[in-house]
Amino acid sequence: MIMKKTLPALLILLSASCVDATVLYEQPRDPNAANTGSFSYFPQQLADQFELTADTTITDVHWFGSFFNSNSTEVNTPEFRIRFFNNDFGVPESDPFYDVVVTPDKIDTSIILNSERVWEFWADPIPFVELLAGTYWISILENTEECCTNLFRWNNSFSGESSAIRNGDDDWRLVSPDDARAQLAFSLTGNDTAVPIPTTLALFGLGLAGLGLVRRKKA
Repeated sequence: MIMKKTLPALLILLSASCVDATVLYEQPRDPNAANTGSFSYFPQQLADQFELTADTTITDVHWFGSFFNSNSTEVNTPEFRIRFFNNDFGVPESDPFYDVVVTPDKIDTSIILNSERVWEFWADPIPFVELLAGTYWISILENTEECCTNLFRWNNSFSGESSAIRNGDDDWRLVSPDDARAQLAFSLTGNDTAVPIPTTLALFGLGLAGLGLVRRKKA
């Protein structure tokens, strides 16, 4: 009986020690933006540069945007592609090293910008994205390669690194800092303080040893 009560508590303790999600990088949405941003759906693709100061695992991606000429609260959520690229002398590499299709969750921000309703989206890319410290690029685009749907616009941020644009498989080109597409609103969440695996195993071993002592005393 003691084991049945103690083991779940031990597992909860181990789970809590292994997960500590935090915002790793953020470019907040610009509340004073004068436009809704730029289209990001096939064939046009936007990408934004970001830098990580430590090795980490990205477990969650958030972004802001609207749909062309729509202020309706009844909008079907389309699929999106989330892509990560290595940095190639100041622009994204031609091919992503990570490319996944997701159907994100979304929430209405109650903001109407140029007659378009602004949404906050978020998704857990599976598998999680493990990155070393360094400079990368992220691209988020509506997955419209087979059929155009809601026509997503990626909202602007007031801070951040460089951004780039391309059509189809054309070469990437940098966006001018004065361009409305220069900074894009997104954030990356991940685990950066997880207990190392050997430490976790040691904790688990101590817990099992403690359970053994309890059983012997009970006997």
